[in-house]
Amino acid sequence: MDRDSVVMEGLQPPQEASATAVLARLEAYGVPALEHHCGPGEHVYVRGDADRGLCLLLEGTLRVYRVYDGFKEATIGVLSGGGLFEEPSLTSAERHRDSAEAAFLSRVARVPKGPLAEHLGRDSVCRYSMMLALAGWAEEREAAVARLLTRRVDGRLALLLVELTVRFGRRTGRGTEVGVRLTHQELARMVACERTAVSKEISRFRRAGLIEAHRGQGRIVVLDERGLREAARAGGARNTSLGRRRRRGCLGERREGDP
Repeated sequence: MDRDSVVMEGLQPPQEASATAVLARLEAYGVPALEHHCGPGEHVYVRGDADRGLCLLLEGTLRVYRVYDGFKEATIGVLSGGGLFEEPSLTSAERHRDSAEAAFLSRVARVPKGPLAEHLGRDSVCRYSMMLALAGWAEEREAAVARLLTRRVDGRLALLLVELTVRFGRRTGRGTEVGVRLTHQELARMVACERTAVSKEISRFRRAGLIEAHRGQGRIVVLDERGLREAARAGGARNTSLGRRRRRGCLGERREGDP
């Protein structure tokens, strides 16, 4: 069996190709890649590090974030199970503008952008898969910016929970469980506010019947996705018919942590 046949056996259709399958194809054609493991809290790179190649998550979960106001962190992307991250470009930047940190034990591969770009000029299958992966990562970063433009903490949090439900949701008897365990601090980083503000909004969403949250476990089950979408559009569940019907005034006019 020739090299193409071996690689193509594990390569899914381009729009569904996993990071592992793409990496296997690149390695089969001699494109260099460096794999390493990152433990929880360990960084793949930090802001200011030299751009040494395109990064692929092969296993595990990690987050990409930016620092603002000197020390605060805003998460701009979460990957679980696999995917592409780093600057969404095949042109090397001098320095990273953001940071990537493993949330759990993760396996990561780094592919130099020069040899990668040369190979993609010859390999249409891999080129298409990489194009879709880059587009998907760019869309996620844009979604994070759009989320943070919402003024109120409750609106940003509701929008985030909807996004996580769509991307990582698993149906259960109670509703849709978010397949990524996130603490209140991690959620706060994803909506750029204080942890105490997120904790208060989680409690209010729970009392309004929108979610089921288990404190200390990082587990969230969305009970009413439509209600969360209304909350995201309105900037707070306080303004939705669901919130008014179930607990009038349970979400106040202004939240701690709002800009």
